[in-house]
Amino acid sequence: MHRSLRSLALLLLLAAVVDLLSNLVPRQAPLRDLLDDVRAGRTSVIHVFYTAPDAVGVRWTTGFADDKELTHRFETLPAGEGGEAAFEALVRKELAGNGGGVPVAFDREDPLERLGGLSALVPVLYWRFISTTWLAWAVLVAGATILVDIVVRARLRAPSAGYWLTACLVFGAGFPAYLWSEPAALWRPTADGRIGGGGVVGRTALWAAGVVALAVTMAATR
Repeated sequence: MHRSLRSLALLLLLAAVVDLLSNLVPRQAPLRDLLDDVRAGRTSVIHVFYTAPDAVGVRWTTGFADDKELTHRFETLPAGEGGEAAFEALVRKELAGNGGGVPVAFDREDPLERLGGLSALVPVLYWRFISTTWLAWAVLVAGATILVDIVVRARLRAPSAGYWLTACLVFGAGFPAYLWSEPAALWRPTADGRIGGGGVVGRTALWAAGVVALAVTMAATR
């Protein structure tokens, strides 16, 4: 893979990580923000899901790395009506001045509900939780291209393709580590010496640590 393509693919993956983390740690926002985003046409789907008998969780996105969340508690719920339906009715009432219509769809599913089970254990599956649709598919294509490149490349700095395949498919962080390292160091093209299995593990661990640090930073600032 040419150096310029490696650089573009790496930037794409980094953008995807930021968008993914925004989805995993959304910004807490008041109901007013949700109503303003709907009125301005910045969001098209509101996820409303059960969290407690007197409360619902609400998630929505307005674009790249701009995911928001709120928890709405009811003083009393209408007889025979669940929290999801009551919240939808509340939003429709608040937006009644917009020509009588609500330019948004409601989805009674937590978008992160599928993160449990196998997805939580295999980070490479996290691509499904990138909020920006075009970015999610671009990352899938980039990932598939990287895997093909690993398999068909005649010469690797690593002992074998298996090291990189494991790092990518099991840990996910192997993708940027591979782009950074093969077939020569991205930041120092002349440094094309061999790296051992420990080098693959170390590079993958460093990229994974960087993602964790970014996640902690985003969680603390939102």
